Amino acid sequence: LVCYNFSKSQIRLIPFKPLKKLLKLCRAREFDVLVCHRYKPAYVAGWLSKFYKFKKIITVFHGLGEFRRLSRGIFFKYFLPDAIKAGVSEAVRKDILENVPGAGDNDTITLYNAMYPEALRRNYRSRDAARAELGLPTDKFVFGSIGRLVAKKGYQNLIDAVSNIERDDFCVAIIGDGNYRGELERQIKRKNLEGRVILCGWSDEAASYVKAFDTF
Repeated sequence: LVCYNFSKSQIRLIPFKPLKKLLKLCRAREFDVLVCHRYKPAYVAGWLSKFYKFKKIITVFHGLGEFRRLSRGIFFKYFLPDAIKAGVSEAVRKDILENVPGAGDNDTITLYNAMYPEALRRNYRSRDAARAELGLPTDKFVFGSIGRLVAKKGYQNLIDAVSNIERDDFCVAIIGDGNYRGELERQIKRKNLEGRVILCGWSDEAASYVKAFDTF
């Protein structure tokens, strides 16, 4: 595993420093296939492909709107014309098709997130144990979610919806963390939803807590 942690400023315009390091790595390891997730890594891959010949480049996109900037679609057309473009849902795939010139069914696919249900089930905590560890009430209906706390996930809309429901026999629990957590905490406090919307924090074993939820 090699981590470079390039800054945002280093991958703008022509990313000279990332290109130098990645080109050295590719030549040393003789990579055939390059897989990159989201636009910025794909942008660097496009430049890298001008100096190193990959047999295949696969780009994976996880959300809508990655190509709403016209320049991004044009970049893909000229720098990554043969790359496979994969969306993690059918909606993301359609978004790519609509916004990347030249994208077609032959090179734009849906690649669903892989899950292994049996392996997950073996690690499930019991309902009571999961609720105890997450700090959830035992006597309420629990709506659960697992995800990053970022604006694009829309948890702020979920909190707004909860504030409009005049019932106290349920709560919402969210397992995850992210740079939007502070804003969500302030929103919960403004709307007096402490105890009704619970941010459980990050867990490496998030899936093992799903029995804490009545619906997910």
